[in-house]
Amino acid sequence: RPPAFMARFCQPAARWPPSKTAGNGRRRVILDFASVAIGGGLGALARFGLLRWAEGRGDRDGARWDGTARGTVLANVIGCAVFGLWTADPGAGAGAGAGKLSEFESDVGFALDLLVLTGFCGGLTTFSTAVADGVRLRAVRSGAASLGYAAATCAAGLVVLWLGLRFGA
Repeated sequence: RPPAFMARFCQPAARWPPSKTAGNGRRRVILDFASVAIGGGLGALARFGLLRWAEGRGDRDGARWDGTARGTVLANVIGCAVFGLWTADPGAGAGAGAGKLSEFESDVGFALDLLVLTGFCGGLTTFSTAVADGVRLRAVRSGAASLGYAAATCAAGLVVLWLGLRFGA
């Protein structure tokens, strides 16, 4: 059995496509696509802003990672925190960390989940850029720097997601 937060995250697949007998099927599809598009646009803009900010700080002071890699880690960690906080079960009490077990209560709740989780977190976080940064670090610095970057990115994301689930309740 998957962890509770994964069961909730996988729930949209069980509801897609909307039932043709369920009254407002076309409106439901439009709401779902609009939610993902708006959230994705906001997440992509947030990532762009973080990357530009990090590039401005750059490697001028002898930092181990350049600005782009730093911005990518920051975007991915923030995305994990948002995901953990959003999926935490407020009824479980502080520190429970189990994630929501309930199904989506309404179309609006489902649309908000699509907006935040699929749209915003999907637009903010970026696996492909993290991998490209790791490859670039290997070319510019060393294999150890590349592996350290990958390990730090994964570890930070997992820890922040867990903290969000644990303390977002």
